Amino acid sequence: MKIARVFPRKTKATPDDSLAFANCSPPTSLPEIDEVHISVTFTYDMRRAEELEREWRVIGVPVKMGGAADGISDRLDEYWIVEPDIPRVTTETKNRANRLKCLGNAVVPQQVYPIFKAIAEIEYNAELYSLDEAEAVIKAEGRESVK
Repeated sequence: MKIARVFPRKTKATPDDSLAFANCSPPTSLPEIDEVHISVTFTYDMRRAEELEREWRVIGVPVKMGGAADGISDRLDEYWIVEPDIPRVTTETKNRANRLKCLGNAVVPQQVYPIFKAIAEIEYNAELYSLDEAEAVIKAEGRESVK
């Protein structure tokens, strides 16, 4: 599968091969390609990337946009995954990649609570009040509770 990679701006990291294009409409003499991937690294390039997506659609192949700016890592962006010919540790496990994604994204409230508790204690003057005392002061002042 031949994939043209389009970038909204040229940087030092932008590839320079025959299937890489920086901030341009499709050229008149384009090699045969199966898909176009528009890679957006910076959020301030999103508008230009969307314009490029419309411009590249005219060539009649699927155009996909992804990258760091849309909040999804290239490695997690499903349409960017190109599996190598090297087998993984196990090839018999069903939904292995999805399971690994779930484990990586498994942040539970018990992990976050101590962090928010510490922030609340600092914010509500922990030298003068414990968290419970701060709660009482907050309620007395009619403000919203941190719990």
